[in-house]
This record gives sequence, C-alpha cells and structure tokens, in this order.
Amino acid sequence: AATFDSNLLPGVDNQYEIGYSTNQRWKNISISNLLNLGQLSVDPVGAQNGSIYYNTTLNSFKGYASSTWSTISSLWNSSSTSIYYNTGNVGIGTAAPIAGKLVVNGTIDVSNNKITSVATPIASTDAATKGYVDAAGVSDTIYSLTANNGMYNNRIADMTPPAAYTEVCFKSGSTQYDYHSTSASTSGGNCVPGDVGYIIEADERSVNYWEMAKQTCLNYGMRLPEPFEWKLACKNAATWSLINMTGNWEWASNFSLPMFLGNDSGVESAIFGGSGCNYAGWNWVGYGTGYEHSNAFRCVR
Repeated sequence: AATFDSNLLPGVDNQYEIGYSTNQRWKNISISNLLNLGQLSVDPVGAQNGSIYYNTTLNSFKGYASSTWSTISSLWNSSSTSIYYNTGNVGIGTAAPIAGKLVVNGTIDVSNNKITSVATPIASTDAATKGYVDAAGVSDTIYSLTANNGMYNNRIADMTPPAAYTEVCFKSGSTQYDYHSTSASTSGGNCVPGDVGYIIEADERSVNYWEMAKQTCLNYGMRLPEPFEWKLACKNAATWSLINMTGNWEWASNFSLPMFLGNDSGVESAIFGGSGCNYAGWNWVGYGTGYEHSNAFRCVR
C-alpha cells in the first residue's frame, strides 16, 4: 500500500511524494520508487526495475532495467495507423507482418537515396546490387556473340584475374582501356564493373588442347576469347600492353563445329595469330583418326 506524506519537500514548493524514499528526495510524485513523475538531473538511487523518469541533463527519458539506468532514445509520435505490431513482428504499411520480424510494404528511402550497399548474395532470395547483377549475371550471355549473329552484351566483371590483364570497355562513344601489370581488382579506372566490355590476359599461356585450355580459364571464372575480342585486342596490342599475340596460333573461340576434310571428318575450333592479327584458321578439337591440336591461349572474361 502506498503512503502519503503531506509535508512539503525541503526547498521545493507544492511538491509531494507517495512511498517516499530516504535515499534521495525525488521531485514531484514517486510511487514506491517505480513510477516517478517529474524531472531530475541525475539518476535517483534505490530504484526498482521498471522505473522511469525524465532526465533534465540529457533531455530524455530514462528507464531502470536489470539494475541499470538506460536512456530511452526516442519516443514514437503516431500520426496515422501505418505502423503495426503483430505477434512479435513489426509491420510498416502492413497490418499483417507475417513474412519476417520487419515487413515494409512500400518504398524505403534513406536520406533521399536508394539503398546501395548490399552484401554479395549467397542464396536465391538474397538482395543484390545492379553492379553485381551486371557483372555476374549479364556476362553469362557472352555466348550469344557467335550464336546470335554477333550480338555483344558482355560486361566487365567485378573480380581479380589471376595474372596481368587489360580491361577493354565501350562507352561514351569511344573504346577505353585499363592495363594491370599484375593480378588486381577490376574496380576503378576507365573501365569499371558493369561496363560493356571484356578482360583479356596480357600474355598467352602455354599450348594445350582446346578443352584443357577452356578448363584452365574456367578454373578462374574466365573463358577463351571470341574472334572479335581476340582480333580487336591484337590490333591494339601495343597500346593496350598485350604481348605475344602474333607469331604462333592461339585458340580464339569457345565454340567447336563439325568439319569435313577429304575422306574424314571431325570437330574444329577457331585459331588466330599465326603470322599476324589477320591470320585465322581452324584446328582440330578431335579428328576421325583420333588426332587433336594443341595451341597457346589466353583467358578472357
């Protein structure tokens, strides 16, 4: 039961207390150190968990829980019925937030900007940035280069290639490039992830069979070049710091086609660079007699 002391508190006019504590004389009304209606400049002692008061030093309410005073950082002023609490979940713009702990039905605005920082997705339900989708998703359509009459939509990937390389991109009405003398990230420079373009290694790799060359590049998330990419790079090799593009043959296609030669047949793929950038031909991926060619190659993405 609460007690009421009708005596005025020393030095305070017209202020009374219920359940008065001898540890400290609180302003205004105190109910058994649990509810304190008034203003104090310091935390009162002798409080019980669940107590609340207004701190005039911090200009904020403070609550007592787990034997500690903590600031109640903000108060929500309701101007509509757009925020709901339902079975442990919070809904903004929805009265039935059943999809998760926080469900927002509408546009999220952060300082008049869209959300731009999203972690790399690891599941099909994770969010992703446009840059990630452009780099990791759209580049998968590179194989339309040959299959769809030369349609070109490859984009610079957000990655760190395994060796020295050059980025080539097509934008703002010009062809631009960045040379990297060592393994380095593709971010920054004239060409950035998401730009239409490609990455090509600066030097060729040792000779290997076509399928083994493809396997090597795929191990690094890359592929073989297509004829357009290889020939354009060859003709700009000096400017783009590419070496050993002529004087021997390199695989220059991810595709192989059936061919007939004389009395036998097999499957071949494109090669470039024999005695110059405009030297091209086909070499056997597999032949009717079991023969196959080996050529140098370089990886592209």
